[in-house]
Amino acid sequence: MDEDEHEYDLWECIAEHGKVVYSHSFEWNSSLAHPLEVTGEVIQYQDAYYWVLLAEDAEFKGPYAQLEQAIRAGELHLVSEETREIETPLLGEEELQSLLVYNGILPHTILVNGRKWHSKAGHQVAPAA
Repeated sequence: MDEDEHEYDLWECIAEHGKVVYSHSFEWNSSLAHPLEVTGEVIQYQDAYYWVLLAEDAEFKGPYAQLEQAIRAGELHLVSEETREIETPLLGEEELQSLLVYNGILPHTILVNGRKWHSKAGHQVAPAA
């Protein structure tokens, strides 16, 4: 088995048996006629974390020892006007507030674990009052 086949088997195993512990959904407005829905996920498999970008061409990276490392490696902590929703059962509100960074320009509302959060340029992303 060559290295590419081994890597494919690993990612197939992670996708099949791993648990999604962080999901960041956004619209990618490239030069396409219609925005592309993209999801970045962190998957926990065995004692490690892997991030995957689910789009036309999936991209995988890992392993990482900690969830936050995988989130930052995939830049899934960055929130912009394109961000729609973030879901994670492993991080609480305070942890998410210290992790998430808004790099957009216009005020924006997203769903975080099913609740509305607001952001504006130069400020943290925070739960709606």
